[in-house]
Amino acid sequence: QQGLEDIRSELASLRKTMENMRRSGFELAMSPKKRKVFSVLRGQLVREEYAFRLCERVQEADDLSALIAEDVTVKDPRQTRRAVMFVGPTGVGKTTTIAKLAANAVKTGRKAAIISVDAYRIGAAEQIRIYSRILGIPLSVATNSAEFRASLAKFAEERDTVFIDTTGRNPSDARAIDEVADLCTTEIPLEVHLLMNANGDDEFLINAERHYRRLPISYLAFSKLDEAVRYGSLYNLALTYGKPVSYLTTGQRVPDDIEQATVDRLVGLIARQREC
Repeated sequence: QQGLEDIRSELASLRKTMENMRRSGFELAMSPKKRKVFSVLRGQLVREEYAFRLCERVQEADDLSALIAEDVTVKDPRQTRRAVMFVGPTGVGKTTTIAKLAANAVKTGRKAAIISVDAYRIGAAEQIRIYSRILGIPLSVATNSAEFRASLAKFAEERDTVFIDTTGRNPSDARAIDEVADLCTTEIPLEVHLLMNANGDDEFLINAERHYRRLPISYLAFSKLDEAVRYGSLYNLALTYGKPVSYLTTGQRVPDDIEQATVDRLVGLIARQREC
């Protein structure tokens, strides 16, 4: 796969070229076949420069899926660390996603625990407390980093997997990002998943990358696929962040509405409705 910095440099150059062409009154030069592919991608809300990049690489229409597959990677389900943290904006479904994963861990015979460090949202602790009670697994509600580290150290010795629910905050809030970054500094290796709404504000989430890059993000995950109509944002964000995709959630049911991401599934969503 092409290096992330190389992709960013290529996209920046493409964006500048397209802007210069518009200012000069020139249309983007593409064959009818590529223009049709471009139209489908834009209809799926793939960003203009990202769609143009794909069209520059495509030779035959049937190559499109293969080209998208080259740009997206997924988490190897065999590679899982003991501590699994979810971060992301407010309202993306971190607590429900953690409940689903914890329930599936219990179903497969693993000993799980949950740590909640969401001290800001009213009712957050009670929601996760209900889930932990139903699942019969221990829960620790940490109000500061010291309590969090103590709980993590304890659970890491006793349980197979520790799921960590964090506060949803605006990524442009530097102090909030610093607080999460502080939690990530532990002796126990963390697997950090950035959860984003598949139906969310694509521009906001792409611009947030420069803030989230201060965190040791391991994977991207996408929630609320059932609420999305177009899935170009999955490609936009996978390309922008340059991280493998771990999980996709498709509803509110615990533990059913979650799946391990696969390249075929992502490509099918991103390239759906195409008739090229």
